[in-house]
Parts: sequence; C-alpha cells; structure tokens
Amino acid sequence: MAKRYAVVGIMLVVAALLAAGCGSTATATPQPVEEPTEEMPVEPTGESNSEAGDMADALASALNARDFAQVESMMGESFLIGYWRSEGVSYTPAKAIVQLGNFLPESGELTFTTDESAFPDLDGTPLSAMWGPEANVVQNIYSEGWGPDGQGAAILALAQREDGAIYWYAMLHAAIGFD
Repeated sequence: MAKRYAVVGIMLVVAALLAAGCGSTATATPQPVEEPTEEMPVEPTGESNSEAGDMADALASALNARDFAQVESMMGESFLIGYWRSEGVSYTPAKAIVQLGNFLPESGELTFTTDESAFPDLDGTPLSAMWGPEANVVQNIYSEGWGPDGQGAAILALAQREDGAIYWYAMLHAAIGFD
C-alpha cells in the first residue's frame, strides 16, 4: 500500500510540473552573455598634458626659489621618495619637505627637462616600472644639480587624480647621479 502512495505522489508532482509548463518541449532562445570588459586606464588628454607641463614649470620654479610652502601644496596626501638602487619611503608632505631641504644644493639652480630622450638609462628599467600602480603618472621630469655639491640628480613624477588634478606624486633621488 505504501508503494501505491509513493507512485501516486510522484504522478502528482509530474502533473503539477506539466501544468506549470516545466515539462514543455519548447526550447528557449539562449540570451548572449556579455563578457566583462576590462577597464582600460584613461589616456591623458592634450589638456591634461598641458596642465602637467604647467605644473612641471611651476614645480621647477618653486624648487629653485626654495618656496617650500608652494612645493608642499603641489604634493598629494602622501609623497614618495625613492633612492636610486635602494628602497623608497612614503612621507606626509610636511615630512617630505624636510627631506627635500636636505637634497637641495646650497647654491645654484636645479635644471629640469621633460624630454625623456635626455633621461638617464636607469639600468634599462622603464620609468613606468619605477612608480606604483596606485598613481596615474602623466609626466616625468629629469632634474640635475641636487645635493650639497650639486652632483646629484632626480626624476620627479607628476600624477593625475581621478578628478583630473595634477599633483607631485614622487621623486627618485640619486645622490651622485644615475650612472
């Protein structure tokens, strides 16, 4: 008798499924599945390149004038100082200014160029590998004349925030040059 109730129960389930349309032989048209697209970084526009160029000029002027308040205002929330063939350190802008004061020559002006063909070889390491992925570096600046004797060099990196603002992100310092 229990066997009979089991068969009746199965028949009721099948009947309910057929009534609901689950047993239909009609085929559904498959819907295309959209592949996720990888978000590509936005390339800087001509306008931001112009803004980066203006920022590079303003930074060079402020550094040569030893206008530390202006230099500090150009930095992001943190500032990276890398040391050639060594590690780097992240500073608050106020602490970075103290370090920069130690790197500047006692007299004379620093020189600056954004022409990457004039940059040092960096032992074959591309500049893009020097900066972390957290920043959108839009301009590198090569500078000579650093250090108390003026024999040092630096590469300065300007980055762009999501809102488009350009800021001084990092500096790679070489006390006796990059050779």
